[in-house]
Amino acid sequence: MGQPVIQEITLRNFLSFGPETPPFEMKPLNVLIGPNASGKSNFLNALAICTVLPTDGLERVISDGGGAEEWIWKGAGTSGSATLELVVDWNGPEDGIFRPPLRHRFEFRSKENRVELVAESISDTIVIDPRGIPWQHYVYKNGIARVAMTSPAATKEVEVHLNKSILAQLKYPDRSLAPNRLDATYRGIRMYRDWSIGATSTVRYFQRSDLPTNPLEEDLSNLALFVNHLSDNPSVKRNLLNYLRDLYPEFEDIRTPVKGGRIQISFQERGVTIPATRLSDGTLRYLCLLTILLNPEPPPVVCIEEPELGLHPDLLPKIADLMVEASERMQLVVTTHSDIIIDALTEHPECVVVCEKGEGGTEMKRLDGEKLKGWLEDYRLGALWMKGQIGGTRW
Repeated sequence: MGQPVIQEITLRNFLSFGPETPPFEMKPLNVLIGPNASGKSNFLNALAICTVLPTDGLERVISDGGGAEEWIWKGAGTSGSATLELVVDWNGPEDGIFRPPLRHRFEFRSKENRVELVAESISDTIVIDPRGIPWQHYVYKNGIARVAMTSPAATKEVEVHLNKSILAQLKYPDRSLAPNRLDATYRGIRMYRDWSIGATSTVRYFQRSDLPTNPLEEDLSNLALFVNHLSDNPSVKRNLLNYLRDLYPEFEDIRTPVKGGRIQISFQERGVTIPATRLSDGTLRYLCLLTILLNPEPPPVVCIEEPELGLHPDLLPKIADLMVEASERMQLVVTTHSDIIIDALTEHPECVVVCEKGEGGTEMKRLDGEKLKGWLEDYRLGALWMKGQIGGTRW
């Protein structure tokens, strides 16, 4: 597997995560299991917050979730504050030099049910200054904001708005600067959660042909263009067709005809054209998953909620295998209730994270392959889960 872009996440007083939540180490592939209301979706919500920190969309996302009070752990009371802290790798392939990972800490509270910044900082995780002080590229604390973009000593005071992150306020032309790298990473996170693929969804009809071709938009609005883009790569197109033939052997080809500046997906089946309007929900969902996981130039971080929905159980081991393969090129965070998917990850138990709700909030525990070695000689991983041997069950 590849190297994780997001190396560590700490959530405190955030949704179902309590004040003593320890840092959680991220891997290239992170498959979250556990009962309903254990905190899996809340972990994804934290990453969703990160996607809007470089934009003016933070207040909208907080408001859509019920207002700032609803994002703060109920055990913290009305005067509490929520903290998101991430350690992010910011070494680009073009750099040629080592940069220590960045630690980004963002703390907010509720003021009249709207988000208000309490503290924020962007700093190196490794001390390279001879004085033993980590480079703080930006820090806001006690009402004062300071930036140090070019060196640890070259600091200056700046004014900031308290309803948004510094990433949405200070923009620098030098893309190698720490805030810009965080900006690019957060904007690159893709959340595939609420897919609309029903009979009347726009994904089934002709779509605009002037949309981005890569990656797949979260609302699937560019699916036809994305398929067309992937089809330009012979190896990817071949793999895509082979996986689609696993769905049903009558499948021959996938096409993306353009008419009047609009584009639509169609399948070729025994010489007959089947437009997207006539494809089943499961077929379209499977196609979306394939395009996401086969993408040779993916976004840095991809989140998928319950990929098993609408799919025949026979297809799920293939999806699990694809997730393992795709984690060489992208970091994946996946939630699932499928023991079949977990069964298929028996050779990769360290990819599975058990989520449970304790007295102090959500608890996340990554499986240890060495500790499970004896069990896995006799049982598949999904079977152990269903037997209650690894946690993450309702009993």
